[in-house]
Formats: sequence, C-alpha cells, structure tokens
Amino acid sequence: MLLGITFLGKQYNKLIDFLSALTSVVIHSMHTEIKSAARVKHAHMKMSDLPDDVLYSIIKKDSQFLSTWRQTAFFIIHSNLPIAMKNKFQFLTLDEATKILDIDGEKKIG
Repeated sequence: MLLGITFLGKQYNKLIDFLSALTSVVIHSMHTEIKSAARVKHAHMKMSDLPDDVLYSIIKKDSQFLSTWRQTAFFIIHSNLPIAMKNKFQFLTLDEATKILDIDGEKKIG
C-alpha cells in the first residue's frame, strides 16, 4: 500500500510541476507580447509631436505596469488554486519551464 501512495505522490508532484511550468510559459509569453506592443506604441509616440517629458512619463508608467503585471497574474492564479497545491506551485523561469515541458526538443530522462 505504501508503494501505491508513494507512486501517487510522485505523479501528483509531476502534475504540479507541469502546471507550474505551463502557467509560467503562458505568463512569460503574454509578458513578451505586451512588452512588444508597448515598444511599438512608444516608437509611434516618439514620431508624434508629444513633448519629451510626457513621452518619458508614459514610457515609465508602461514599464512599471509591465513589472507588476506578471507578478499580479501569477498571484491571481496562485490564489485560486486548491489549498493542497499552493505550497508546491511556483513561478518558474522560462528556461526551467521549457525544460519541464520539453519544449526545446530534448528528451528528458526519468
């Protein structure tokens, strides 16, 4: 019986790792797209007659938004998880997440 519980525990941990990785990749991807859109916006604003102080104020506020957006997105997801998952669920770097998801095409052992 203990072997069965250990097996289920390992599978449960793999599931949480997978969900953490998947969530992290989605958040990183969305962050990258939002950042790209902001760059286009800023480039077009620089071509306008907008005063430099206003332009740089907007760029600074956009940067602050991007800094908190990713953390807020993860916090909202984390706060809605079942209690049993909250301690194990984590936000991963893009490299960590892609390794778990085997996105780069390398075969994982184990």
